[in-house]
Amino acid sequence: MRIQCTGPDSVALLLEDDDLELHGMKPSEIDMETARSIVENALPAVGMYNCASEIQAFAGRNGVMVFAKCRYKSKLERYRLDSFETAVSAAKALPEGLRLRSSLITYRNDYYLTIIGESGDTIRAMWTLADFGARDTRGKVFEAYLYEHGRMMIRHNAIDKLKSFS
Repeated sequence: MRIQCTGPDSVALLLEDDDLELHGMKPSEIDMETARSIVENALPAVGMYNCASEIQAFAGRNGVMVFAKCRYKSKLERYRLDSFETAVSAAKALPEGLRLRSSLITYRNDYYLTIIGESGDTIRAMWTLADFGARDTRGKVFEAYLYEHGRMMIRHNAIDKLKSFS
């Protein structure tokens, strides 16, 4: 199985013949419930936890292509930070044990750290991140603009990756 993030809350998966054989199926035989089950088991590998997924599946000669979008119970939060070093410091200051999805995008000399998680974890992270940058409250249009015009520095698990910098 190949999985690739296509946005902060969406993925594309290629379920190859080997993956489907584990479920005793061929590409032409897969049903939506089996595809959903496979997708939901694969999502934690890209840092997506506790989300209900909406899927579209397309059978082909070599497998099934599945597009999934996560619907989280919590909302997305974004912080504007003034430098990469500030992003590293903010990540290191976050409490251990938070289950957050995160990404880092740079646009016009600012760094945007996006977090998604359970509301309790998100609130705990927000208290810490407020010491390092400004909460960005612009909505989905700006999010799409960032993805189109910004430069993706770290697509997923940004907090863990930032913590590893010295």
